[in-house]
Parts: sequence; C-alpha cells; structure tokens
Amino acid sequence: NTEAQRTSSDNGSKNKETSSTEGIQELRFNILWAIFGMPEVNYEYFIADNMGIGVSGAVAIEEKSKWEERFHFIPYYRLYFGEKKASGFFIEGNMGVAGLERLAGTDSWGNPVTAAKGTSFGFGAAIGVKLLARNGFLGEIVAGATRVFGNPVQDAIPRIGINLGKRF
Repeated sequence: NTEAQRTSSDNGSKNKETSSTEGIQELRFNILWAIFGMPEVNYEYFIADNMGIGVSGAVAIEEKSKWEERFHFIPYYRLYFGEKKASGFFIEGNMGVAGLERLAGTDSWGNPVTAAKGTSFGFGAAIGVKLLARNGFLGEIVAGATRVFGNPVQDAIPRIGINLGKRF
C-alpha cells in the first residue's frame, strides 16, 4: 500500500511538471520593442507538437516618436524543429497590417508635422529560437520582416524581438 501511494504521488508531481511546459498556449512580451517605445504582446496557440498559430500586436506609446511605425497587427504560423513541444529553432510565415507615418519635422510650436502616412497590408517571414524552462517560462529571439504594399512611408516592417513569456 505504501508503494502504491508513493508511485501515485510521484506521478502526480510529474504531471504537474509536464503540464506547465506542455501547455497549449503562450503569452509573451517583446522587451526589445518596449525599450523603443512600442510595446508588443504575442499570443500563440499550439495546433500540434511542432506547429503553432498566433498573433502579435504593438502600438507606439510616444506621440513624437521617431519610429515611422505607429501600430502593427501580425497573425502568424510557426513550424518548430526542437525536441520539446513547440520549442527550439522555428520558421514563421506571417501577414501584417501596419499603420505607418513619416514626420517632416516640427512646426514653430514643436508639434510634429506629418509628411506622409497610411495603413498597409503585407506578407513576411521570420526565423527564431525559443528556449523553454521546466516551469513554463520561456525566452525567445525572432528576426525577420513583413513586406507591406502600397505605402508611401516604407516598404517593410521589422519582425524582430527578444520575448519573455509563459506557457499555460
């Protein structure tokens, strides 16, 4: 009876450990974009052990920012090549909507003067690496770009980040 209780107890602790790393959703915060005044939040749902779909969104928080990008919304699909579920090296295909604005300078009162602006749609790709801890916390590095079409301000938006988050 004692052996059965110990085995049951051991299995319970293993299930708790794997449930935090084997969750099917993640929430991440891009600290790199936040440093530059445009915090980005990512949500991802795993449709298989090596595939995920997600969305990334960011909004500029500084009105007089030198950034030409004012906001972006990027749905994406990822394919993972790591040993653990949805971790390790990955490739990403994405679509994006971005609001872009180029400032011409400032007026005599110091207010920004807009030279060109617009909202555009595009497609892109990225690569990255996701490192997952046993407790479900994770770190991720991602790099790529999304090509936007028909915008007078810029041709692409960067898809870069140093993300920290939690799997649940």
